[in-house]
Amino acid sequence: MGKTKKALIPLLVAALCLVALPAAAMASDTVAATAGESTLDGVKVTYSIDDQGEVSLAPAAEAFQELLAKAENGDLIIALKDITGMTGVKVKIDLKSLLQEENLRSFTFSVNDLTLKVPVGALERISVLADTVNFGLRSGSLIFTVTDEQGEPIDYIDNDHPIFISQPYSLQAGEDPALVTTVHAYADGPRVVPRSWYDDGRLYAKVYSTGRYDAWYGGGNPGVTGGASAGAAALDYLAAREVINNNGTAQITADSQVTRGQFIDMLLRALDIEPQGAWMVRQFSDVDADAFYYESLLQAKALGMAAGVGDNRFAPETGITRQEMYVMLYKGLAAANLLPEVVTMQWIIFSDWDNLSSYAGNAIQNLAKFGLVPNQGGELRPRAVATGAEAAAALRDMLVWESGRA
Repeated sequence: MGKTKKALIPLLVAALCLVALPAAAMASDTVAATAGESTLDGVKVTYSIDDQGEVSLAPAAEAFQELLAKAENGDLIIALKDITGMTGVKVKIDLKSLLQEENLRSFTFSVNDLTLKVPVGALERISVLADTVNFGLRSGSLIFTVTDEQGEPIDYIDNDHPIFISQPYSLQAGEDPALVTTVHAYADGPRVVPRSWYDDGRLYAKVYSTGRYDAWYGGGNPGVTGGASAGAAALDYLAAREVINNNGTAQITADSQVTRGQFIDMLLRALDIEPQGAWMVRQFSDVDADAFYYESLLQAKALGMAAGVGDNRFAPETGITRQEMYVMLYKGLAAANLLPEVVTMQWIIFSDWDNLSSYAGNAIQNLAKFGLVPNQGGELRPRAVATGAEAAAALRDMLVWESGRA
């Protein structure tokens, strides 16, 4: 993938009973610390700061209760800024007590202009591992870790409750805002976080697991296939997020016909979810073990996203029709718990609705209500094979809609 162009501004460490910091910050136990006092939304709290600039904060239960009483929409906010010499902050939280608060919906931790927002579902998952946790923000690459009581790291993964991160980002000359993303560092190299985006001077991402996160600009990605075609923007958007996989024999371009195997692979990459126990699922009988979409299709089947064509076959090399594409997309949103609880009863009219197969009606109507099916009031062309431009637009629009920017 190449070297990242710029690093994200914060380094984030969330640890159970121990916050893991860079070697320079992990000095001996004799690191000098001084006490101070700050105000959080009118609530006074004390803190200590060591000679490395690391601020430690452990609000008392009464302080948390006061902050919760002032919280809007159940979002507990702890925000620190303008502390002289501060290079990072760790805040200790008694999750067992905090989660007893019925109105709690999320916890937002902010240091200067860096922000981490943890939904209550994620807090509940972490509380299974330990009653008390430390969340931290520190300058540098963004790192999210969880450790047990002995300081051993725990691979925390929660596909159901993404953690929302945000920090400033300055666009360089010539950069396209749509191609600025976040990457997650793995042992075998960085991988793009598809659900990441730039907006008005800030870089946002929804992440599911522990690890290191950096900024990445995808404008030079060789997988970008849009060129000057009408579908260029959507194709570039997906290629920058490594949703498009052009390692197969059939390249995806604006005018190419997309196969069922190609689309399910792109959909899994866009949603960035991994089911538990996919290895227990029986693969479709007509899928080559060497196919680039093999793992994605197995995961999609485990998640209930991939409907076969009968006799345990998927027909992965067959062109995907537009109605099949939208049904798979809708099932993907359902599998990722991204569908809204309430959908309007309004009926969206298409001039060729009678050409639609009955199994696709509900999914396409709901997607149309979300604004994810174009040409409302015109032709749907449900049985036409989707082009690369159409498939890319559907997936890009899904990511934009899901991020709340639609």
